[in-house]
Amino acid sequence: MDDILYGQALDLCPPSHLKREASLEWLGYALYIRFERYGDPDDLQKAVAFQRQALDLRFLLHPRRPKSLSDLARSLATRFARYGKLDDLLEALRLHRAALELHPPGHPFRSSSLSNLANSVRTRFEQLGKLEDLEEATGLYREALELRPPGHVGRASSLNSLANSVQIRFNQLSKLEDLEEAAVLHREALELCPPGHPLRCSRLNNLASVVQTRFQRLGKLDDLEEGVTLHRAALELCPPGHPLRSSSLNNLANMVRIRFQQLGRLEDLEEAVVLHREALELSPPGHPLRSYSLHGLASVVLARFHQLSRLEDLKESVILHREALALSPPGYPLRSSSLNSVANTVITRFKRLGRLEDLEEATVLHREALELRPPGHPKREITLNNLGNVVRTRFERLGKFEDLEEATALHREALELRPPGHPNRSISLNNLGNAVRTRFERLGKLEDLEQATVLHREALELCPPGHPKRSITLNNLAIVAQI
Repeated sequence: MDDILYGQALDLCPPSHLKREASLEWLGYALYIRFERYGDPDDLQKAVAFQRQALDLRFLLHPRRPKSLSDLARSLATRFARYGKLDDLLEALRLHRAALELHPPGHPFRSSSLSNLANSVRTRFEQLGKLEDLEEATGLYREALELRPPGHVGRASSLNSLANSVQIRFNQLSKLEDLEEAAVLHREALELCPPGHPLRCSRLNNLASVVQTRFQRLGKLDDLEEGVTLHRAALELCPPGHPLRSSSLNNLANMVRIRFQQLGRLEDLEEAVVLHREALELSPPGHPLRSYSLHGLASVVLARFHQLSRLEDLKESVILHREALALSPPGYPLRSSSLNSVANTVITRFKRLGRLEDLEEATVLHREALELRPPGHPKREITLNNLGNVVRTRFERLGKFEDLEEATALHREALELRPPGHPNRSISLNNLGNAVRTRFERLGKLEDLEQATVLHREALELCPPGHPKRSITLNNLAIVAQI
C-alpha cells in the first residue's frame, strides 16, 4: 500500500518539481522494503532505478545526498547478494565511500557510514580474497565501535561486526589473539541482548561460532560443549515458524557433528542428520538457504555412510550435493565450494564402487573449482589439496607418471599456503611426503626419500600424543623408515 501512495505522490511531482527527489527517495525505499518482505526481483530493480534518480537530483551539498548515496548502495549490495554481479558490489562500495566523505569526524552519522563501508569492503574481500580489504574493513569496524561507547544504541551491532571481521582474519592468518578478541567482543554483544531481546538468538549463534573455531584450534572439550549449549539455547528461541529456525537447526547440527567427530557417539551423528533434514524441509525450492541446507544434510549423510557403510546414504549424499551445485551456476559466489563438495562425494563413491568415470568426474570438478580460486583466494589451499589427492589416486589407478608429478606440484603449492601455525599444515606435510615417497619408489632418487622423511617428521611434531592425526602420521614415518 505504501508504494502505491508514494507512486501517486511521485505522479504529482513532475520533473523540476521541488519535492520530486523526496518522492523518488520514498518510493525507492518502499519498493526496497517490499522486496525484502516478498522477494519480487522487479521491486528491487525499480528501487535501484528510483534511488538513482533521487541521487541525480541531489547535488553535492544537498543535505540528503548522503542518505541517497547510502540507500542506493544498500540496494546495489542487496542486488549483488541476489545475483552475484561484481559491478553492483563495486558501485555500492564507491557510493559508501562518497557518503563517508560527507560524514567527517564529529558527524552524528559517521559511525553508520563507517559500518556501511566496512560491510561492502568485507564483502569484496570474500569475493576477491585480497587481505588488504579485510584489514581495511576491520579498521573501519573498529573506528565505528569507538564512536559507539557503552550505552550507545548501536554498540551491540558494532561489537558483532568487528568480532566477525576479526574472526575472519583469524581464519586467514591463524593469529590466536584475533580469535580471543572475537570471543570477547561476541560475549559483550550477547550481554547487551538479554533474554527477551529480539537479537539474542543471533548473538548466541555468533558466540557459539567463535567458540567452535577455538575448539577446532585448541581442542578444549569445554569449548565444544559450550558451543553445543549456546546453539541449543539459540534454537529454543526459534520455535517452529520462526524465520531463523532453519539457520539455528543447521548451526546446532554442525556443532553436534563436530562432537561426533571428537567423541564418536553415533547418537550425535543421528541427531545431526535429523536437524539438517528439518532445516532442509524449512528451505523449499526457491528459499535462499536451500543450497546451504542441502550441503549440510549431504555432509552428515556422507559421514553416516563412512560409519555404517549404507550405500543409500552415499547415493543420497551425491543427489543432495548435485542439487546444491545446480543452485550455484557459473558466476555464483559459492560455486567453487559446491564443486568441491560434489567432487569429494563422487571420489568416495569411486573408492567404494571402483567406477573410473567417478574418478574422472572428481578430477574435472576439482579443476574447475581451482580455476575459481586463483592465487590469493583464501580457500585456494583447500582445492589444491583436494585436486592433489584425486590426481594421486588416478596415478595409483592408471599409473601415469605425469599424474604423480602434478599431484606433487599441487601438494607443494598447498603446503606453501599453509605456513607454520596453519591448522592444516600437518595434512599438507603428510600429503606431500607421501607423494615424494611414491616418486622415490618409482624413480629411486635418494633426495625424494630424504625429503619425505623430513616432511613426515615435521608433521609428527605437529601431531602430539592425543592428536587425531598422530596415528596416521606415525604410520607414514614408519613406512619411510622401512624403505
